[in-house]
Parts: sequence; structure tokens; C-alpha cells
Amino acid sequence: MLKGVDIASYQKRDYPGYDFVLVKATEGRTYINPKWRDQTENAIKNGQLIGLYHYCRPENNRPEVEAKFFVDVIWPYRGKAVLAADWEQVALNYSPTWLLKFMQEVERLTGVKPLLYIQQSAISNGQYDIIAEAGYKLWMAQYNSYMSSHHGAWTEVTIWQYTSTGGVLDKDNFYGTPEDWLAMASPEDSENGEFVTKLIVGNTTKGMTGPTVRGLQALLNAHGYGPLKEDGIFGEQTMKSVLRFQEREHLAADGIVGPKTWNRLVGLS
Repeated sequence: MLKGVDIASYQKRDYPGYDFVLVKATEGRTYINPKWRDQTENAIKNGQLIGLYHYCRPENNRPEVEAKFFVDVIWPYRGKAVLAADWEQVALNYSPTWLLKFMQEVERLTGVKPLLYIQQSAISNGQYDIIAEAGYKLWMAQYNSYMSSHHGAWTEVTIWQYTSTGGVLDKDNFYGTPEDWLAMASPEDSENGEFVTKLIVGNTTKGMTGPTVRGLQALLNAHGYGPLKEDGIFGEQTMKSVLRFQEREHLAADGIVGPKTWNRLVGLS
């Protein structure tokens, strides 16, 4: 068993001493945790396993839109981080079908099956059995001294969030080994070009805005072509970084991020 914490923007950047750290990366289709990169990188520097999660807002958006936004942002950590869907509060009033579509789209785009974070009381009546039956593992919140044996169609709990101390720090147990964690983070798809061929539609060029540009900026920063502000605006500084990357990778230095540049950025060629 491994010990860990899950954190969001209102918490510190650094939690050494735990085996893993789960970081809130995104919410809805526009919000990005301003600390998520620092929190994730600090965990990696501490030798900790990492996870990234998305807070779902089914009251506002289509599941495919939120999945694309989440994947755009966290792409540099694909294959390194366990992924998860955070389904709580208002979301509990919406159909599990929305949730299933979100998780399926994340899996289609990344090749990684995300976990479902949800409170124990919501799943005990079987309402979310379709998620378990689709093969998605459970990250269950239940604040007690023992874990409930009632968790719908899931035969086991993968992560148990067993305490939440007034918004200060949530603590978790992972019932597996570091190798099990890394296996959950590893892509299983054979079509590694999905990010380029399906997530990215057409070329990305100067003047464009949105989550795809944020993903581009994150990748450029990860490759050392920053520092760029990950604001989703393809401006002059982003253009300069793209040109530098293309020149050093012996690509056509035209500032247009097409399939060849995307493939090189995400390590597909």
C-alpha cells in the first residue's frame, strides 16, 4: 500500500514524505489550476508518483469538450501520470452517461483509462455500475476509520481518500505497488497519433487562441523552448519558440504547427 495526498490550487506546491501526489489540473472547459505545473514538477523532483485530475462540470459543457480541454493541458505528462475524473457536488445531479462519455473520450485521446473519484454514498446504490463495467477503476472518498465494503459493481477500491481536514489536506491510500501505479499511467493504445490526428484539427498558427494553443505552449515549455505563459494565445513569443523548435528539429521553419511539428513535439516521430 502507498500513502499519498490530493491537492488543488489553494494548497502548497510541495508535499514531500508521501508516495504519490494527485494534482487538480483543470475544471470545466476553461479553468486551469495556476499551480498545477509547479505542484506536479515538485512531486517529480521529490521522487513521488503523480496523478492529474479534472473537475467535471456537466451542467455547463459537453463531455467531449471537457475531455479535450483536460487532455490538451496535461498532455506533456501523458504516460507519466495517472489520470482521473472528479465527479462530485453539482455533478452528482447529472447522468452517469455524461461521465462515461467523458472517461471514454479521455481514454480515446490518451490511451490511458482514467480513474473515477466519487463519494462512497453515491455509488452504493449501483447508479454508477456502468463506469465499473466499462473497466474504469475507483478512487473512493469516504471519511471513516474503516473502508466500506459497499461500492457498487467495483470488486475493489483502487484509491481510498480516507480523510479531508477542512480543505487543508486530503489523504489517500493506493492499494498497489509503484509498478501498479505506473501501469495505470501507461498508454495502452496502438494509435499513438490520436493527439495529432483527432485531438488537433488542422494547423495551429499565430493569432489562434484556446486550449489547443495552451497545449502547444505547455509542450514547448516541457521541451525547454520557454518560458512561455500558458495563456492559450498564439502571439509573438509563442511564434518565436515554435520557430526555434522547428529549426533545431530540422523541420520547415514556417511557424505553422502542422502534423509534422505536432508529431515531433509529442514524441511520435
